[in-house]
Amino acid sequence: MRLILLTLFTLWSPSTLATPEPPAELSVNEGRINPLGFHDPKPSFSWKLKDPRQGARQTAYQLVVTDTGSEHPETLWDSGKVESARSVYVPYDGPDLSSRQRVAWRVRYWDQDSKESDWSDWAHFELGLLENSDWKGQWIHLPKEGFKAPGEMGNPVVHLRKTFEIEQVPEMARLYLTAKGIVDFRINGQLVTPHAFIPGWTDYTQKIETVTYDVGPLLRQGENVLAARISDGWFAGTISKRFYGQMPELLAQLELKSPEGKVLETIVTDQSWSLTTDGPITMADIWHGEDYDARKELDGWDLPDYQGAEKFKAVAATPLDPKVSLSPKRFQGSRVIETLKPISMRKFEDGKVVYDLGQNMVGWISIKLPARKGQTITIRMAEMLEEDGTLYRGNYRTARSLANYIPAVDGIVEYTQTFTFFGFQYIEISGYDATAEPSLDWVSGQVLHTDFPLTGTFDSSHTKLNKLQSNIVWGQRGNFLDIPTDCPQRNERYGWTGDAQVFSPVSLFNYDTHAFWMSYLESIRQEMKPDGGVPHIIPSNQYRNWINSAGWGDAAFVIPWELYLRTGDLDVLREFYPMMKKRVGYYTAKAKDGIVDEPNSFGDWLQPKSYGTKSIGKDDRSGETSTRILATCYYAYGASLCAKAADALGLESEEEDYRELFDSISKSVSAKFFNPEGEVIEGTATQTAYILPLAFDLLHGDLARKAARNLAERISKDDNLLNSGFIGTAVIIQTLEKYGLRQQARDILFTSEYPSWFYSIDQGATTIWERWNSYTKKDGFGDDSMNSFNHYAYGAVGSFLYERIAGIAPTAEKPGYAEVLVAPILDESFPLDHAEASLDTRYGKASNGWKKTDAAWQMTTVIPPNASGRIVLPFPVEKITVTKGEARFSEVNGESTALVPAGSYQFEISR
Repeated sequence: MRLILLTLFTLWSPSTLATPEPPAELSVNEGRINPLGFHDPKPSFSWKLKDPRQGARQTAYQLVVTDTGSEHPETLWDSGKVESARSVYVPYDGPDLSSRQRVAWRVRYWDQDSKESDWSDWAHFELGLLENSDWKGQWIHLPKEGFKAPGEMGNPVVHLRKTFEIEQVPEMARLYLTAKGIVDFRINGQLVTPHAFIPGWTDYTQKIETVTYDVGPLLRQGENVLAARISDGWFAGTISKRFYGQMPELLAQLELKSPEGKVLETIVTDQSWSLTTDGPITMADIWHGEDYDARKELDGWDLPDYQGAEKFKAVAATPLDPKVSLSPKRFQGSRVIETLKPISMRKFEDGKVVYDLGQNMVGWISIKLPARKGQTITIRMAEMLEEDGTLYRGNYRTARSLANYIPAVDGIVEYTQTFTFFGFQYIEISGYDATAEPSLDWVSGQVLHTDFPLTGTFDSSHTKLNKLQSNIVWGQRGNFLDIPTDCPQRNERYGWTGDAQVFSPVSLFNYDTHAFWMSYLESIRQEMKPDGGVPHIIPSNQYRNWINSAGWGDAAFVIPWELYLRTGDLDVLREFYPMMKKRVGYYTAKAKDGIVDEPNSFGDWLQPKSYGTKSIGKDDRSGETSTRILATCYYAYGASLCAKAADALGLESEEEDYRELFDSISKSVSAKFFNPEGEVIEGTATQTAYILPLAFDLLHGDLARKAARNLAERISKDDNLLNSGFIGTAVIIQTLEKYGLRQQARDILFTSEYPSWFYSIDQGATTIWERWNSYTKKDGFGDDSMNSFNHYAYGAVGSFLYERIAGIAPTAEKPGYAEVLVAPILDESFPLDHAEASLDTRYGKASNGWKKTDAAWQMTTVIPPNASGRIVLPFPVEKITVTKGEARFSEVNGESTALVPAGSYQFEISR
């Protein structure tokens, strides 16, 4: 080993700098900034240092938490000066917080030179209603007497209202709100709910999420009106086969408060409310769309002095079910993030106009166009077009997926849906005023997804690689609408656990999905069977006994670990380690000599080409990889992850137990599934039969090397193309690279032949597709029954782009990017001249980028304050020059490594 100090001296001295800037971007728990209606009475606190110097770090902090719900704020907890570098997820150590409590907090720190910063600005959060007993109202809904059975497509939206008087406008008011179904809410005609699809989709038999709004500015002296619209949504819609209920219900609580937060008056949902279904939205359903008849609009229904109150009838009221938890939502709901304008249009002889948005998306369609009174405008959509330019809608299957609008007057009309969403790139309009000439500005696409911030970026010199990243991001946007769905357009849109677990690492790079995943994991835990079985779909609705496919139910241990690894939040493991163990225990109870089988698994779903043997698993789409290999590999992987989790939690004996279990299963895999030459002897020797044991480190030493060689031969026989399904494809590139098969990894990633990521791009993909050949220019469309053009699972390859091509990865030793692993491949054979990625971590922005010149690789690295970096370059030390910063490299076997503190660095590596 050689050790060389490479340094560029700078002209400033840290000791001469002024007082460090105060901490910024204060957040609680999973990155929540100043949340209203917060869920956790024992929060944790994070902040970022704004110090650009090399070596910037924290040596101590002081954190003060106060109760602002009184005339004189009371200190709840003062940490005092704590000698610690910790600046993320610092646990609150004061008295438990309670419902409605308003809290402010601030922090200061001491830097690497023991200099004290100023205090940060105050950050705030307010608790929602934490207990069912906090709710004083009842569920209100249509009376059962005379209730019309749900329609085949969907039901009318229910309008509800209540008037009340106040003598004096309160200093403060809060609306606590939820629904069985979907709700939007108004006070005195003004919309309260900025997010769509409130409250979201959970297992309504166990938990319903609630939200909180500041509504004081909307109230006025005298008469006021509370007004809500509720639709079937996931609760009573066709998507759940009305498993949870037959009709939507509303629960709301308005509290008028003093400046100190004392509740002066409470208005709740009860039998004093009234309702009607005779409004303009005559049908709303997630699968089937929305019908809007403007002739039936209830003008002024949400305002005082409404003259049509006789249209509203008495509601029915039902007490709260104590078995169903009402819990504040952990993350922001969905909202319109972006608007897409058409890039082209085509008018057909029958008058229909088809618009192209240029991007497959998920959300609503807005129209603003000339119309004739009483003449139905039909809005249809599609992800693709037929050869003649008309909509291809066969892949929507039985989802009607359209909207109708009936104008009340002649002239320009405007309309956007509320209680449904669509997956589409193309929009077809018919029924408009035929005397008008269509124009591009008649329509737009309103892009909807869960309201989380973009955190990661990737760019390179390769056009198709950049398009792949764009497709991955758009696939995530379209399928992260309150839960992680498999697809957003057809009669499905379910939270498939297998898709979720393979994509979770990528999702955590692209967006801050920390809180989103915590909520989803909570749903998995609630629906887990007593023996550790897990439904394929979460929330499972009518499919709750459809369980235990290897790779699907294992989301119960994969996602918690990936979430911890990429956030560093130990509370993830504290909360979900028991669930991880329970899932592994499910396998242990079934195992015989370390081997498990799930014969009805989905297998390596959608393996693209057959080897001529019988498909194994659920049906002929399950591929040819042995379900014994798949289940046993995931069993071992679960044991490995439990061992790592136990280590992180300081549970030494459990760590040892799980490591022994992993070792035992590994020996069984080696003995039962491979011969001494590393050849698969269990079922068909598919790519995935080799990939999983290697990816999960189940083979060791010479046997691993031989198996990797056989994997390479298998791929060579497959024309150096991938032939794996959802499970194998998620890790194929990383696995090949890990075992020194980088050239095959390169060939598979960069090829444009079928099946490949670039092949789909060449066919016109703007998202990740369900099948590589969902559409081909040569043969047209694939099988309608399984032909989604927005299906994110194959986007799992994104991790290789960020972590190995650009070179930003977390480490298990210091998770959450407390240590940033910078280890780009820098391979001359890759068709790239530059690549770069950035990630907004809990510590700040980390980035790495490189470019190739005639003489050198030039690399720029940024490690955020209070974090550290591990720079790993595949070159001997003498080839490396540090042109900015200071780095001490050690070399082993031609690879050079440097451990560096926070700062900005530049390197040149001679070619």
